[in-house]
Amino acid sequence: MSGMGRVVDRGILQDLSVSRVDVIMAHQAGRHETDNNVRPPCFNATAAGPDGPGTYAACRLQMMQAFLDVVKKGQARAHAVSNWQQRDFEQVFAAFGIYPSALEVEVHPYWHEDSLIDFCIASNITVINYAPVALGSAALFAEPAVVAAASAHGVTPAQVVLRWGLQRTRGVVIPRSSNAQHMADNMAVFGFALSDAEMAAMSNYSQKKIFNVYCQPWC
Repeated sequence: MSGMGRVVDRGILQDLSVSRVDVIMAHQAGRHETDNNVRPPCFNATAAGPDGPGTYAACRLQMMQAFLDVVKKGQARAHAVSNWQQRDFEQVFAAFGIYPSALEVEVHPYWHEDSLIDFCIASNITVINYAPVALGSAALFAEPAVVAAASAHGVTPAQVVLRWGLQRTRGVVIPRSSNAQHMADNMAVFGFALSDAEMAAMSNYSQKKIFNVYCQPWC
C-alpha cells in the first residue's frame, strides 16, 4: 500500500468506520510564500518559471499519482483539489491525461476568476465555491443589483448571491452557518433563477479576494 493509501486507510477510513470516502482533496497547489518550513524533496528550487524561482510541479505530479492509486484501490470515488490555477491542471493533464474531478476555490460576486471558472466548465471539472457569500458581506448584500433581484424573486440577498454562484460556475456552493434559519434559506435556492441581466449586473463589481491562499511565487 502506498504512503497515501496508508494515510487514507488508517487516518480516515478506519476513523470514520467506512470502506471508502466520496472525495479526497488536496488543499492547494504548493504552499504560501511566507511558509519558512523546510521544503519537501519534490520541490525543485532551481527551476525557473513565470512565478519566480522554484516549482512544486513535481509535488503535484506525485500527489496526482497517489490520488489515482487511492481511487483505483476503491478507497475514494474521486479526487479533487483546492486553490489550483489553470496551469496546475494543465501540468497534471500533460502527465496523466486526466484532470482532478473538482476544484474548490473562492467564488462570489466580489471575486470570480472567470477564465479559471470557464476552463473548469469546459474541462468537466466541478467548481466548488467556498466563501460564496463573501463571508456574509453586508456591502454585497446591500448592492442595488442584489437588493433588486431579491425583491423581484421574493428571496433574501444571501439567497440571490448563492444563486448567482450556482449559475456562474454550474457547480456547488458551500456556505457555512450555525443559524438554523440561514441553513434552511441556503437550501432554498433552487426555486428561482436569475436572468441574464441580473447575472451580468452582479458580475461587474470591483474584484477583491478574501483569502490569500495561493502559493505564488513558490509553485
